[in-house]
Amino acid sequence: MRHRFFLSIAILLLVSGIACTSRPTPESAQEVAEPTMYEPTWTSLGQYECPDWFRDAKFGIWAHSSPQDVPMQGDWYARNLYVPGHENYEYHLAHYGHPSAVGYKDLCRQWTLDQWSPEKLMQLYRRAGARYFVALANHHCNFDTWNSAEQPWNAVNVGPKRDVIGEWQQAATAQGIRFGVSVHNINTWGWYLPAFRSDSAGPKAGVPYDGVLTKADGEGQWWEGLDPQQLYGPAQRASDTIPTEAFVQNWYDRVKDLLDHYHPDLLYFDSYIMGQSWRQFTYHGGSTYAGIDDATKARIERTPFKEAGIDIITYYYNQNPTWHGGQQEAVLNLKLHDLNDSVPERYKKGMVIDRELGGFGGGEQEMQAYPWQKDRPFGGWHYNEHAEYPTTQSVIWNLVDVVSKNGNLLLGMPMRPNGTLNETELTFLQEMGDWMEVHGEGIYGTRPWKTFGDEETVRYTQKGDTVYAFVKGNHADVLLPDFSDEKVNSLRMLGYPDTLSWQQDAAGLHVTIPARRGKEDVIALKVEL
Repeated sequence: MRHRFFLSIAILLLVSGIACTSRPTPESAQEVAEPTMYEPTWTSLGQYECPDWFRDAKFGIWAHSSPQDVPMQGDWYARNLYVPGHENYEYHLAHYGHPSAVGYKDLCRQWTLDQWSPEKLMQLYRRAGARYFVALANHHCNFDTWNSAEQPWNAVNVGPKRDVIGEWQQAATAQGIRFGVSVHNINTWGWYLPAFRSDSAGPKAGVPYDGVLTKADGEGQWWEGLDPQQLYGPAQRASDTIPTEAFVQNWYDRVKDLLDHYHPDLLYFDSYIMGQSWRQFTYHGGSTYAGIDDATKARIERTPFKEAGIDIITYYYNQNPTWHGGQQEAVLNLKLHDLNDSVPERYKKGMVIDRELGGFGGGEQEMQAYPWQKDRPFGGWHYNEHAEYPTTQSVIWNLVDVVSKNGNLLLGMPMRPNGTLNETELTFLQEMGDWMEVHGEGIYGTRPWKTFGDEETVRYTQKGDTVYAFVKGNHADVLLPDFSDEKVNSLRMLGYPDTLSWQQDAAGLHVTIPARRGKEDVIALKVEL
């Protein structure tokens, strides 16, 4: 593939650049070890080590925002508006019109962000405790939120007419927050199939949806000069289960463009880049791909995404040190279905595995040997005016639980289409920040202890000779049996000025806890060993 040729050239240039660079002298600068130059093999990528900044940061916020926020009806609207019988289809008919005339392309124009202030939002996110921030570069809807050189359907050309990724990056840098981006459009190929169909009954039966439109159809329209096929993907038949070489190359080129211009320290992929594509089609295609046979699965496993995926990881790992004076700071997140033994060891070593909350199987019940990440939305992935929100204390406990098991929590924070947060979100950020201000020392910069916790109400983190025991619930007396063989020198409760009553015996550490507000409250005991 063309991208593999350019990858080889890039590696040669980087190696040459490093060889020709004089080493810093002890008098002028601290000497930095030369970064590893990776090859596109798992043996090479297995040398990767997760940088300390990510392991120390623990908590990130994710602006999961795109034109799909416009109807304020939640995630996957861009697909489901083309699915008769779906509530999004019915909503679209009532508020915008039939998808043969008004489709997702037209919603892209209505994504205004006219009240969006990334600087103010980033201040709120940092105050809430976030130490890294991730912005949605594109979703399955295939709309790029940056000044994309490879996708004309982008936020600079259509909608807000702003470089959303660029402005987020500047705001994060100003707040001293690590910046990341998430890329999801690898799913576009199968995800958008409904846009090429039509109603099977009713007055519009047989009238194709706007997914079939071409650039020529735009003459005299607001989107004149743009090609809907570049948004929805090429016209597809149900049998076209393998993405074309051109589609994969465009994906690679767009990711490379994103990396080259915005230098993110975290790059998140929403599954499938390592050859799991058959799952993509059974998952998104419904009955169209149900019962796919093993031979077809094997054929799809040979998708060029496998090669493009490992190539872009290699490119990212080799470029990142050039942005940081030779220091490797890259974090590559790949969302997989679980964290158990079915995940190849090479994946766990070569990147930071991500697991979406609630969507997939287990694995988070145990402490993980490698750093990992859990992502979850606050309310919903895209803005939904009917969303139900978790309590602040439940998010706090989720964070504590994940950190105790060697992970980070990435929390999605959807915005209205005008770029603002609602009152529930603002209240949450305030409450989260209040808690982190008191308890953050037991979160940031910690590592797992010898065990992650005790039953369902206690979780541990460690920093040097200090163990932090996080306790959930309004308990008057707590027994921590994991301290039965430890020598405890002192103990106090974070945020509580008075001395606690405690004693240690063969059963463990007995602590009397002051009365608290409710059963969900999470406190932290600082135990010096």
